[in-house]
Amino acid sequence: MIKHAFVLGVVALAGAAQANVDWVDWTASDSATVTGSVNGIGVTYRGGREFAQLNGGTNYWNPSTPYTSATVPNAPGTSDIIGLSTTGGTLLFTEAVTNPIMAIVSLGRPNTSSKWHFDAPFKILSQGAGFWGNGPLTNPFGNTLQGNEGHGTIQFVGTFTTISWSVTEGEDWAGFTVAIPAPGTAAALALGLVGSGRRRRR
Repeated sequence: MIKHAFVLGVVALAGAAQANVDWVDWTASDSATVTGSVNGIGVTYRGGREFAQLNGGTNYWNPSTPYTSATVPNAPGTSDIIGLSTTGGTLLFTEAVTNPIMAIVSLGRPNTSSKWHFDAPFKILSQGAGFWGNGPLTNPFGNTLQGNEGHGTIQFVGTFTTISWSVTEGEDWAGFTVAIPAPGTAAALALGLVGSGRRRRR
């Protein structure tokens, strides 16, 4: 019985790690907002931007390698992207989302860093050579993400209805999109933890 509970926990954790994430489908924009949805949850970006690419265009998520990891096995599947220059903004979700993910294209330049200062903690999941180069993404302090031609993904830690950020040391543009873990991922993780917890108590 002890071994059985342990195996269930390991299998559930492995399944959670490999489940796909669901990327926002950005569908409309006006002078103030870009809107879309994911799994029936409405998502709005409100703030400064250089452009919003909603239907076709250059796929800046190619190559996909910088955006995949154990947590995010599938990179953005369309060319949807929002480009920022010198200002940030706010993401608003119509329902609370847990541990959302942001993919980022070309934050900063090779010899000139750019910083995004978030109001939420995050962790860097992946990075690497992307459409514009192969610079790093770093977390120099607090909730600040710094890039020197950085491409990759970050994950916000917690449950949110809004996430805001500002930009310092702006640039021509850096792009982003957003994802949430697929339905059932959190439940699978919880099941895995319960199984392993039972094993420890026995």
